[in-house]
This record gives sequence, structure tokens and C-alpha cells, in this order.
Amino acid sequence: KGDQERTNQVINTGLLFSAVFSLVFVAVGWAMTDRVLTWVNCDLPDGRFAFRVVLVIFATNYTLLIFRAILNGLLRLDFEHGTQLTSAVIGAVCTVVLLEQGWALKGLVISRLLMTVLSSVGFVFFARRVLPSMRLGLRWCSGPMFKRLFHFGWKIQVAAVSEIVNFHVDKLLLGALLRRTALVAFYDIGARISNVIRTVSFMLLGAIEAASAELFAKDSDAALAELYLRASRYLVAVTAPLCVFVLLFAEHIVYFYLGAPAPDALKGYTDIAQAARYLSLAGGALLLVGAAKSVARGMGVLGPEVRAAVCLLVLNASLSFVLVLEYGFVGALRGTLVASLLSYAYYM
Repeated sequence: KGDQERTNQVINTGLLFSAVFSLVFVAVGWAMTDRVLTWVNCDLPDGRFAFRVVLVIFATNYTLLIFRAILNGLLRLDFEHGTQLTSAVIGAVCTVVLLEQGWALKGLVISRLLMTVLSSVGFVFFARRVLPSMRLGLRWCSGPMFKRLFHFGWKIQVAAVSEIVNFHVDKLLLGALLRRTALVAFYDIGARISNVIRTVSFMLLGAIEAASAELFAKDSDAALAELYLRASRYLVAVTAPLCVFVLLFAEHIVYFYLGAPAPDALKGYTDIAQAARYLSLAGGALLLVGAAKSVARGMGVLGPEVRAAVCLLVLNASLSFVLVLEYGFVGALRGTLVASLLSYAYYM
């Protein structure tokens, strides 16, 4: 605190690395677009356009994520959540307008891109406001600082990538093994419903990480233990009722979300509800260790999280592959649930 030079080194070094990594990722993804779409059996008219826009969305989010981290680290969650809420509302309105105009998949990805741009601009604006000493420029980039950031950051990235793959590998397997794009869509809609639980619960975790880092720096072990217990109780109190609600009323949620089904769409609605149930349980299991992970991150202890993340990645990919071949759509859901429960048990 108060060390402006080192703070600017952290910000600029992290920003430069994120920008370079994002450019490489987009270049590789752009070149392999047709190959990826063929592998997942995607024959949608706007599939190529959507895939490349998603690459741009990822690059924008990843590059400018550091400005959101500034707000989180300084506990300005009002600015962070306010920006997210505003961009989400504008994006939702844009989605409705574009879908009514017949833009279909192209409209969805364009609205998502708009949300990303608006939230990124908001994060940059408010970060500069809460940290007026922040300076941007290559002269602030530092080799020694990069080594320190990389030593800590690669562990977080392994855990983050594992979590992303965990909730997307099933879609790749469904498309590649069953050759039915509709099942991928059913899985994705079910995942969107279950993600509401994760979104509500995650609102607390960023604040826990920042608070635990401050308490750890002050050697306040008793306060850290109290923070962990209170945060864990909060997560259970929020997550458990939401999971039960989805388990009991999944079909009603799907009807509300998509409208009354046509007679030939009833099977699809049942698959979506089933996906929402399984993925809510899987996500709930991972959320229950969210407080422990956030406190450990604040203390700089990332080893258990990385090992649990790798365990989750390997188990989910292997179990889902075998179970999709044996049971089809529901096999992917069972593989994700079992992998999440085992990963939770290992971390605890």
C-alpha cells in the first residue's frame, strides 16, 4: 500500500502478458476455426462468425481482467457489480431486439460482445477513478515482476482453465461422439440455468480473497478462521436452497425460460431440465469449497487447489467420454457430477 511504482509494475506487466497471450490465442483459434467446427459437427450457417466473435470476447475479457481485479482488490464491489449489472441489462435488451429482427445466433454473439465491451470500458474507467496513481506504459513493465507474477499466476490459471474445461468438455464430447448439435444446445441451456447459482454465490468470493490477503498480512489467524467459517455458512445458506429449488422445479424453470413447448419439443425440454439438475448439483459441490479456496488464495496457498483442479479435469474428461458412449446425453451429465463430487472430496 502506497508503493506506487510496484503497483504500476504489477498492473502493466500483467496487462502486457495478458495482451500478448490473448493475441496468440486468437490467432491460433482464428486459423483453426474450420477444423474446430468440423470436429464438433457444427453446421450452423453463422457458426464460423459466432466462433470468431467468441474468440474476440475471450481476448477482451482476458486482457482487461486486471482492471476488474483492481476494483476487487480494493473492495470496490459496488463499482464492479454495478458495471456488470448495467452491461447485463443493456445486453439483454440488445439480445431481445436482435432476436426479434431475426438475427438468431449472430444476434446472440453480437449482444454478448456488446456486454463485454461495455463491462470492460466500465472496469477501466472505475479502476482509474479508485486508483488515480495508476499509470500505463511499457516503461512500467518489469522482468523481475513478471517472474513473481508468473510463479503465482500459473497456478491460478491451471485452476481456472480446468474449471472452464470442466463445464465445456461435455459439449465437445456430445458433438463429437453423438453427432447431434441439438444435444449440445440442450446441455448449454441447462448450464445457463445452473449458472445462476454460481453467479449469486460468487458475488461474495472476490471480497473473501481480498479480505483474507489483508488479514494474512497482519498475521490475524483467528480472524482468518472466523472469516472462513462465516463465508462457508453463507455459501451453504445460499447454495443449498437454490440447488433444491432447481431440483424440484427444473421443468417449470425451463418452461418459464423458453415458453410453452411444441408437442415435438417435449423431449428436448426434458433433456434441458435434466441437465439443469445434474449441473446444479455439480456446481453446488464445487461452490462448497469456494470459501476455502478464496481464503487459501489470499494466503498464497495454491497447491491443493491446483491438484484438485487437475483431478477434476482428468476425471471429468475420462468419465464423460466413457459414459457418453454408454448412456448418451445423460452420461455426460453423470460424468460431470461424479467428477465434481470426487474433486470436492479430495480438496476437503
